[in-house]
Amino acid sequence: MRARFWIWGVCISLGLGVLLDCLFPFRVQPRYSALVEAADGSMLHAFLNEEDKWRLYTELDEISPTLRKTLIFKEDRWFYWHPGVNPVAVVRALFNNTTTGRRTSGASTITMQVVRLLEPRPRTYANKVVEILRAFQLEAHFSKDEILQLYLNLVPYGSNIEGIKSASWLYFQKPPQILSLAEVTALTIIPNRPNSLQPGRSNAYLIQERNRWLRRFQEEHLFDQAIVADALSEPLQARRSNAPQAAPHLALRLKKEFPGQPILRTTLVPARQSALERLVKNYVSRLKVNRIQNAAVLVINNRTMAVEAT
Repeated sequence: MRARFWIWGVCISLGLGVLLDCLFPFRVQPRYSALVEAADGSMLHAFLNEEDKWRLYTELDEISPTLRKTLIFKEDRWFYWHPGVNPVAVVRALFNNTTTGRRTSGASTITMQVVRLLEPRPRTYANKVVEILRAFQLEAHFSKDEILQLYLNLVPYGSNIEGIKSASWLYFQKPPQILSLAEVTALTIIPNRPNSLQPGRSNAYLIQERNRWLRRFQEEHLFDQAIVADALSEPLQARRSNAPQAAPHLALRLKKEFPGQPILRTTLVPARQSALERLVKNYVSRLKVNRIQNAAVLVINNRTMAVEAT
């Protein structure tokens, strides 16, 4: 039954997507922050994007199974089966909202949320129809994993932080693929209430809401019971930190040479880069009496010829 539903969904999505593309082209061009990575994949330096937001690009292999499962369970359980719109949820929401006279429930799928993040509009029924049509277009051009990736790159976390990778680095100082279940759950609930669930400022409330969802996971047997039990007892070590600003001259040069590229990979070794910057700073401070204020050093691995610090 699910397979038949999925096939019909794909046909509907592709047909409507092609038709709408001809009439109303839909461009997906998020503006990402430039991220300079070290040889081990860690963050060396990051820049705000053109809109002064932290929007670090999350790659597909950075979406862990735990993150994928948690997000889909919470936001859109039929994500991999519907054509961008869940007709059952739409009918249910329309019925509930009509009978109560107020908006008591929504029907937004992950795909529709991506549309709203790409093209923000006031919450009206007319705009909801536009979101539905745009969702069909999105499904016609992108795979489900790519749509999930778009959502995780655009989802807001309050202030000027957008995307799971930005939140992971700035709140937990680690990449998203190594987040624990407790950390993943905390980050998946913040976008619903980014002002009241702000890490570092309302950790007690965030733990309370995190544990409420973890208990739901436990009831639904979404994860192993022992893993959920560990997550429930895990303290929340979340605080807002600054993005690393190592190798500033190289980072700025790479950003200028490769405009629009979200990830700039280098061969720099973080420990050596930090040690070099510290040594050069101390050396120059001793030479200030001689009016020497600048120095340049390049560390090259003789065996691989890779630049490991600069």
